[in-house]
Amino acid sequence: MARTKKISSSNDMQDIKTCLARLEEKVEHIHTVSCQNAAEIKSLRTQMAMGKGGLKVLLWIGGITGTLIAIWQGWSTTK
Repeated sequence: MARTKKISSSNDMQDIKTCLARLEEKVEHIHTVSCQNAAEIKSLRTQMAMGKGGLKVLLWIGGITGTLIAIWQGWSTTK
């Protein structure tokens, strides 16, 4: 059983070209999706930072309010 060399034809070249074109299209799509994801991640990071800041403010206000209430109760019981 002797192996014969396959002679490349124009049909094979056309298949390769169409395959490369599909791959190029897929890579382009992946690139656009990754750019969109990067923008969404940036937006989410900004929102997360605002949420952290808001939580810190609420904790400070709660701490100050709790301290004032404790002082007020201590001061009113000593009268």
